Amino acid sequence: MELFAIYTAWWNYAASVLAGAENDEADAESVLRYTQATKLIESWEDNSKETRVTVAKAERDTSPEVVKAEDRVVQAKAVRRLDIVMVENCERCANLVSREITRRTGGRTIQTRFDRMTP
Repeated sequence: MELFAIYTAWWNYAASVLAGAENDEADAESVLRYTQATKLIESWEDNSKETRVTVAKAERDTSPEVVKAEDRVVQAKAVRRLDIVMVENCERCANLVSREITRRTGGRTIQTRFDRMTP
């Protein structure tokens, strides 16, 4: 049972790591939106109305800062997905151990009751 308590503590740690990864992903998405907006404003020029938005968005999306921010978002999402897998694996293993403990202790209880009832 002591090992199960230690395992549960590690499971709690994995869940907190996942929460941190979700925060990092949200921060990366925020930085990406800010960088995109900044680059869009910087590249805004007095071209014709039809091409102005299209060209400005294309310049924004090809900007090294925006590409770097997009890469950070992709990396943050990948880390979050890996952390989700880790937490789900912990949950499955904990459920397995819990069922096994219940099975083993439940059998003893039934056997002990049976022994008390029969002479």
